[in-house]
Amino acid sequence: MDDKGPMMLTVCWVLTALALLFVSARLHVRAVVHDKLGFDDYVILFSCFCAVLSNIFVTISVSWGNSRHFADLDLEQKENTIKFMMAAYVPGIETLGFPKLAVIALLVRLLMPSRLHTMILWSMGTICCLSLTAMVMTLLLQCTPTQALWTLTMPHNCLAPDVLEGLAYWASTCSAFLDFYLAIYPATVLWKLQMHTKKKLALCCALGMGLISGAPASPSSNPWSKKPEAAASGVPGATRPTPTMTTTSTMPKAQEILV
Repeated sequence: MDDKGPMMLTVCWVLTALALLFVSARLHVRAVVHDKLGFDDYVILFSCFCAVLSNIFVTISVSWGNSRHFADLDLEQKENTIKFMMAAYVPGIETLGFPKLAVIALLVRLLMPSRLHTMILWSMGTICCLSLTAMVMTLLLQCTPTQALWTLTMPHNCLAPDVLEGLAYWASTCSAFLDFYLAIYPATVLWKLQMHTKKKLALCCALGMGLISGAPASPSSNPWSKKPEAAASGVPGATRPTPTMTTTSTMPKAQEILV
């Protein structure tokens, strides 16, 4: 039987551990060296909690048969696979939005944009987070009764698949656009500074890791499907915030270099 569960869990946990490593180093510097934690630090901590919680639900879903052929599972396995994967989507998708708020907070403090630009950045971050939250809530509440989402034998009345897919494409577009914007914007500012080219390139690479997380968040990578079993076979955003968290964690060091 084809089982991709071990590979799925390895990717999820290894990338999440990598993110936690960078975040831990950042918090050590902020709390021990600088003796001060800011709003962005607490946002990143919450995002890490969501990522770990999502991975736990994914692990439970895999134990019930996720990553194996859906047709090979019995009814109980199918229902539990869908239920725990849907649960994993809630914190997993939120990790696509909240780290962006931390990045925005750091960019505002680091690059000191104009007041209008600052308002635009926070507005984009808020719209992105609200869109992702609306997508998750619509996913969970798309059927009446709610249990019918994973109870395959229960009579139900669900939203048209096009509604969920349309909202998912909108939220994915917002997330990808903001990832790319937050990665490119620092490079346009840093390149104008009077410093060695190698240092500019290093900083641009460190602050531009959002380009990596923007690709899986793009509409072409939309995980939603018209079939519950197909939606349950994907991995939510648990592995995706790693570049964003890594970027956020390296910014205090970048600020020291600039100063």
